[in-house]
Amino acid sequence: MTRIPAKTEWRVSMPAGVDSLNLAAASAVACFALQTEPEAAL
Repeated sequence: MTRIPAKTEWRVSMPAGVDSLNLAAASAVACFALQTEPEAAL
């Protein structure tokens, strides 16, 4: 019974994984921009 929620959570996170990748990419770009040109990012 304990593995059912974990598997369901994994299956639900699959479609959301695309949004997570986009969010992670946006965050990486934002972090890189902040590190290189903090004034330009603001």
